[in-house]
Amino acid sequence: DFTYHFNVGLWHLHLPMQDQSVIIGPSPPLSDVLPALSYLLFFEKLHLLPWDAAYNLYSVIIGSAAIGILYLFVCQLYNRPVAFISSLILAFLPRYFGHLHNNMKDIPQSVFFMLSLFLFWRLSKIPNFKNLLLASIAFAVSYNSKVNAVFILVVAASFLLTQMLIFKQKMGNKIIVLYFILAPFTALLIWWPFWTDPVGRLLEAKYSYTTSTTNMPVLYFGQVYYSGINI
Repeated sequence: DFTYHFNVGLWHLHLPMQDQSVIIGPSPPLSDVLPALSYLLFFEKLHLLPWDAAYNLYSVIIGSAAIGILYLFVCQLYNRPVAFISSLILAFLPRYFGHLHNNMKDIPQSVFFMLSLFLFWRLSKIPNFKNLLLASIAFAVSYNSKVNAVFILVVAASFLLTQMLIFKQKMGNKIIVLYFILAPFTALLIWWPFWTDPVGRLLEAKYSYTTSTTNMPVLYFGQVYYSGINI
């Protein structure tokens, strides 16, 4: 992924791509631009870090902040001991620790995904304009980091339905409902300046991310499975 995202990041910043063969796809722009900015600042301009460390610094900072975000979230849900244990598990999770150092989109996406759910939960508890705005911005940043963020809306809607149908809580505040309109709209506002044809690119993204992994082979316990074909 590095070659693609690094060069597309340079392209978004109106700088020459180092690999001219890269085809610009409808990838969420923040995962391309922010690591490239980190590279330009800490390697090319300030000469403080090696090129790879400079490029991945964005993911390291965002991923490290997730430990604190998780602590705050769980602390408000349960208590400090549970929050401490949760944060400790995340911090020392081998795969998370590994991806933290070289994954420009999945780590930031996981962080913003978690932050989005945290802020939506706060909105559901304190439905005011401030929390609505914060939750919507978090969703927008998450979507513009990776398209998996669309599932935030599914999780949020499922949470509301569960609270209403199973726990019989009233969750019909208009501000909470407005989130499902304002959050996608805010995401579009961030998406828009990066493309000359933002709507076309958005529609292209829908097609690209629903078909690009079809028929991808995966070896599992001695048998090859093909995504979208025999699973």
